[in-house]
Amino acid sequence: MFDIPIHPVVVHFPLVLAAFLPLAVLGALWSGLHFGTGRKYWIIVVVVNALLFGSSFLAVQAGEKDEETVEDVLLSKVPLETHSDKAEFFLVLTGAALLVTTMGLVPGILGMSGRILGGIASLWILLLGLQVGHTGGALVYKHGAASAFVAGKTTGSPGYGPHIGTAKEKDDD
Repeated sequence: MFDIPIHPVVVHFPLVLAAFLPLAVLGALWSGLHFGTGRKYWIIVVVVNALLFGSSFLAVQAGEKDEETVEDVLLSKVPLETHSDKAEFFLVLTGAALLVTTMGLVPGILGMSGRILGGIASLWILLLGLQVGHTGGALVYKHGAASAFVAGKTTGSPGYGPHIGTAKEKDDD
Protein backbone atom coordinates (compact mmCIF):
# COMPACT_ATOMS: atom_id res chain seq x y z
CA MET A 1 0.00 0.00 0.00
CA PHE A 2 2.77 2.46 0.95
CA ASP A 3 5.89 2.82 -1.13
CA ILE A 4 7.64 4.56 1.78
CA PRO A 5 8.61 3.16 5.17
CA ILE A 6 5.86 3.33 7.79
CA HIS A 7 8.01 5.11 10.42
CA PRO A 8 7.73 8.59 8.83
CA VAL A 9 3.95 8.16 8.70
CA VAL A 10 3.52 6.96 12.29
CA VAL A 11 5.91 9.38 14.05
CA HIS A 12 3.64 12.36 13.60
CA PHE A 13 0.94 10.92 15.86
CA PRO A 14 3.04 10.93 19.06
CA LEU A 15 4.38 14.39 18.28
CA VAL A 16 0.90 15.85 17.88
CA LEU A 17 -0.39 14.02 20.95
CA ALA A 18 2.63 15.20 22.99
CA ALA A 19 1.66 18.78 22.09
CA PHE A 20 -2.00 18.14 22.90
CA LEU A 21 -1.43 16.41 26.27
CA PRO A 22 -0.55 19.57 28.29
CA LEU A 23 -3.60 21.28 26.79
CA ALA A 24 -5.77 18.34 27.87
CA VAL A 25 -4.27 18.58 31.37
CA LEU A 26 -5.02 22.31 31.56
CA GLY A 27 -8.55 21.78 30.25
CA ALA A 28 -9.26 18.99 32.73
CA LEU A 29 -7.86 20.94 35.67
CA TRP A 30 -9.74 24.10 34.67
CA SER A 31 -12.99 22.16 34.17
CA GLY A 32 -12.52 20.47 37.52
CA LEU A 33 -12.12 23.82 39.26
CA HIS A 34 -15.15 25.41 37.59
CA PHE A 35 -17.58 22.52 37.13
CA GLY A 36 -16.89 20.13 39.98
CA THR A 37 -14.59 17.28 40.74
CA GLY A 38 -11.51 17.13 38.53
CA ARG A 39 -11.58 13.34 38.34
CA LYS A 40 -14.44 13.12 35.88
CA TYR A 41 -12.66 15.41 33.38
CA TRP A 42 -9.30 13.73 33.94
CA ILE A 43 -10.40 10.72 31.86
CA ILE A 44 -9.66 12.80 28.75
CA VAL A 45 -6.04 13.15 29.89
CA VAL A 46 -5.77 9.41 30.47
CA VAL A 47 -7.19 8.65 27.01
CA VAL A 48 -4.81 11.13 25.31
CA ASN A 49 -1.88 9.68 27.27
CA ALA A 50 -2.91 6.12 26.32
CA LEU A 51 -3.07 7.10 22.63
CA LEU A 52 0.30 8.81 23.01
CA PHE A 53 1.88 5.72 24.55
CA GLY A 54 0.38 3.42 21.89
CA SER A 55 1.46 5.60 18.99
CA SER A 56 4.93 6.01 20.52
CA PHE A 57 5.26 2.25 20.79
CA LEU A 58 4.32 1.85 17.12
CA ALA A 59 6.75 4.61 16.08
CA VAL A 60 9.64 3.02 17.99
CA GLN A 61 8.88 -0.40 16.53
CA ALA A 62 8.71 1.00 13.00
CA GLY A 63 11.95 2.93 13.56
CA GLU A 64 13.75 -0.18 14.76
CA LYS A 65 12.59 -1.99 11.63
CA ASP A 66 14.18 0.71 9.42
CA GLU A 67 17.33 1.19 11.50
CA GLU A 68 19.66 -1.15 9.60
CA THR A 69 18.61 0.25 6.23
CA VAL A 70 19.31 3.81 7.37
CA GLU A 71 22.67 2.89 8.95
CA ASP A 72 23.95 1.95 5.48
CA VAL A 73 23.70 5.53 4.16
CA LEU A 74 24.93 7.48 7.18
CA LEU A 75 28.51 8.66 7.52
CA SER A 76 28.22 8.31 11.31
CA LYS A 77 25.87 6.18 13.40
CA VAL A 78 25.91 8.73 16.25
CA PRO A 79 22.88 10.77 15.04
CA LEU A 80 20.84 7.59 14.60
CA GLU A 81 21.82 6.30 18.04
CA THR A 82 20.99 9.67 19.60
CA HIS A 83 17.56 9.70 17.97
CA SER A 84 16.93 6.09 18.91
CA ASP A 85 17.95 6.63 22.55
CA LYS A 86 15.75 9.72 22.88
CA ALA A 87 12.80 7.92 21.25
CA GLU A 88 13.13 4.94 23.60
CA PHE A 89 13.29 7.24 26.63
CA PHE A 90 10.24 9.09 25.28
CA LEU A 91 8.38 5.76 25.13
CA VAL A 92 9.34 4.91 28.71
CA LEU A 93 8.31 8.38 29.88
CA THR A 94 4.91 8.17 28.17
CA GLY A 95 4.35 4.75 29.77
CA ALA A 96 5.26 6.05 33.22
CA ALA A 97 3.07 9.11 32.67
CA LEU A 98 0.18 6.85 31.71
CA LEU A 99 0.45 5.12 35.08
CA VAL A 100 0.62 8.47 36.89
CA THR A 101 -2.26 10.03 34.97
CA THR A 102 -4.38 6.92 35.58
CA MET A 103 -3.67 7.39 39.28
CA GLY A 104 -5.34 10.81 38.87
CA LEU A 105 -8.69 9.05 38.50
CA VAL A 106 -8.80 7.83 42.09
CA PRO A 107 -10.31 10.01 44.82
CA GLY A 108 -8.45 11.86 47.53
CA ILE A 109 -4.86 12.90 47.91
CA LEU A 110 -3.60 10.04 45.74
CA GLY A 111 -5.74 11.24 42.83
CA MET A 112 -4.75 14.86 43.33
CA SER A 113 -1.09 13.80 43.39
CA GLY A 114 -1.61 11.88 40.14
CA ARG A 115 -3.16 14.92 38.50
CA ILE A 116 -0.35 17.25 39.61
CA LEU A 117 2.40 14.81 38.65
CA GLY A 118 0.58 14.07 35.39
CA GLY A 119 0.58 17.77 34.56
CA ILE A 120 4.31 18.02 35.23
CA ALA A 121 4.94 14.87 33.18
CA SER A 122 2.94 16.29 30.27
CA LEU A 123 5.35 19.23 30.01
CA TRP A 124 8.37 16.94 30.21
CA ILE A 125 6.84 14.77 27.48
CA LEU A 126 6.33 17.81 25.27
CA LEU A 127 9.94 18.94 25.66
CA LEU A 128 11.35 15.47 25.06
CA GLY A 129 8.99 15.00 22.09
CA LEU A 130 10.42 18.14 20.53
CA GLN A 131 13.93 16.76 21.00
CA VAL A 132 12.99 13.42 19.44
CA GLY A 133 11.37 15.20 16.50
CA HIS A 134 14.40 17.46 16.07
CA THR A 135 16.88 14.56 16.05
CA GLY A 136 14.65 12.66 13.61
CA GLY A 137 14.42 15.68 11.32
CA ALA A 138 18.19 16.09 11.47
CA LEU A 139 18.60 12.46 10.43
CA VAL A 140 16.46 13.04 7.36
CA TYR A 141 17.45 16.55 6.30
CA LYS A 142 21.00 16.93 7.58
CA HIS A 143 22.38 13.40 7.51
CA GLY A 144 20.54 12.08 4.44
CA ALA A 145 18.67 9.18 6.10
CA ALA A 146 15.83 9.40 3.57
CA SER A 147 18.22 8.47 0.77
CA ALA A 148 18.16 4.90 2.13
CA PHE A 149 14.66 4.60 0.67
CA VAL A 150 15.21 6.40 -2.62
CA ALA A 151 16.13 4.62 -5.86
CA GLY A 152 19.85 4.93 -6.62
CA LYS A 153 20.93 5.29 -2.99
CA THR A 154 23.95 7.42 -2.22
CA THR A 155 26.21 7.34 0.78
CA GLY A 156 28.07 10.38 1.93
CA SER A 157 27.35 14.06 1.88
CA PRO A 158 23.90 14.92 3.15
CA GLY A 159 21.83 16.92 0.72
CA TYR A 160 23.20 15.15 -2.33
CA GLY A 161 20.69 12.38 -2.81
CA PRO A 162 19.58 10.92 -6.11
CA HIS A 163 16.65 13.34 -6.30
CA ILE A 164 18.98 16.37 -6.02
CA GLY A 165 22.05 15.23 -7.88
CA THR A 166 25.45 13.97 -6.89
CA ALA A 167 28.22 16.04 -5.39
CA LYS A 168 30.15 15.82 -8.68
CA GLU A 169 27.17 17.18 -10.64
CA LYS A 170 26.89 20.06 -8.16
CA ASP A 171 30.58 20.94 -8.63
CA ASP A 172 30.26 20.89 -12.43
CA ASP A 173 27.51 23.56 -12.42
